[in-house]
Amino acid sequence: MGFTGLLPSWVVSKMSKAHRTEYAKGIGNANAGKLPEEIEAEQQTEAEKKLQEQICQDLNRREIEYINPSMKRRSPLPEGWPDFTFCYNGFPVLWECKKPKGKFRDSQQLLIPKLIKNGWRFTVIRSLTDARDFLRQLDAETL
Repeated sequence: MGFTGLLPSWVVSKMSKAHRTEYAKGIGNANAGKLPEEIEAEQQTEAEKKLQEQICQDLNRREIEYINPSMKRRSPLPEGWPDFTFCYNGFPVLWECKKPKGKFRDSQQLLIPKLIKNGWRFTVIRSLTDARDFLRQLDAETL
């Protein structure tokens, strides 16, 4: 007879990663073997992926060429490089997409100040509205 209930997270936290994976498969619930912080990190990543897709669509609609490496594999860009790189009205722009609880990685905390010092326009984008507002701000600077 198989176990059909979910174990409390404190029990799951005592299990090895391999056992947690086996447990999740055994009861047919992919999240059953994950710790709450792992589930939250996955949800955060998925939300950032959707935000990046929205931004790609908006930049394409505006005919703005950009670089946005895939989140599915290691980027060929330097470690910590922001998610979007493009030029807009003569301004070099870097955008890092983060959802509300998103935090910078150590490599980003080291690299981003150097990029800003060298003239890049950098901002954290948490919504499509943030992206559009930033472009409007650059439009106003060129008038």
